[in-house]
Amino acid sequence: MKVRKIKLYKEISEIIIKMNNIINENKKNTELIRNDISKLYEQMNKQFKELKNCNILTNQEINYNFDHNNESIKRVKYIGQILNGVPEGKGTMYWNNGDIYEGDWKNDKREGEGIMFKKNGDRYEGEWKNGLYEGKGIMYWSDGDKYEGYFKNCLFDGKGIYYYNNGNRYEGDYKNGNQEGKGIIYWKNGDR
Repeated sequence: MKVRKIKLYKEISEIIIKMNNIINENKKNTELIRNDISKLYEQMNKQFKELKNCNILTNQEINYNFDHNNESIKRVKYIGQILNGVPEGKGTMYWNNGDIYEGDWKNDKREGEGIMFKKNGDRYEGEWKNGLYEGKGIMYWSDGDKYEGYFKNCLFDGKGIYYYNNGNRYEGDYKNGNQEGKGIIYWKNGDR
């Protein structure tokens, strides 16, 4: 089930990115944009329906204004539990840059346990506080590197293990995102 969810999230992410590209490439031709975006919305809604059929999502949703006048990262859609008109409880948020978050929400912020799928293939699974990686978690990079340990304000902080894609690893202390304190580096040839 988890593999299917990841595949569906990736497909939805790609559709959102296509929408952005169409809008950016054809800003003067509004009729072309309207037709292409409508087709992509149909594809995206088909994927959302499949997720609902898998009993992954609840029936409540919020559609955000898909406005490209502001270059900041914008939300496209939220599906999940809602309280007072904002995400609260379990839910999934989709951004127009292709990122997707599935997990706990508190008063419209990521709070508790959740997974962030980045459009570049990176993924964070773990604890969140006030919208940031905070507490215990695992960060997977698309190049094969992996960090397993504690975070504070989205930075490595506390005990952790960093697995390099070349087979080396570091086990030890981190502070503000840097290896700081006691630790051991293990090289794949057996040295340490």
